[in-house]
Amino acid sequence: MNIYLAASFKLKDELREYAKELRRLGHEVTSRWLRERAHPKTQMKPTDDYGEHALRDLEDIDRSDLFVIFNVDPRKNIKRGGKHFEAGYAYASRIPIIVIGPNENIFYCLRTITKYKSWEDFIGDRSEWNWEEPARREA
Repeated sequence: MNIYLAASFKLKDELREYAKELRRLGHEVTSRWLRERAHPKTQMKPTDDYGEHALRDLEDIDRSDLFVIFNVDPRKNIKRGGKHFEAGYAYASRIPIIVIGPNENIFYCLRTITKYKSWEDFIGDRSEWNWEEPARREA
């Protein structure tokens, strides 16, 4: 299965470990942003052109069968929100969405979105997902 992992850029190193685990289980992780060399705490600069990065991320989502987003406590200061745009894009593309962590906004309360408290809960739950033959979400 092709899986896209979405999270705050500062969680990049943690998600790299999750990506390794998924690969050991025989899945492909389509999130090329995890291979970027920029430090996880890098801040965006108004002079930089991030359009190419954004398009690459959308291409990676298009190649995925499952979209997994890592949310944090919504009461914490969230500086950027690209992962939410990506989640909306995945939803519009009818790609099944998994939320790990709390609901950061009302859209993660949709019935078609599956939620887990932690990575361990998600990776251990093989009954919820047909990991071999994923299907696009119905309209």
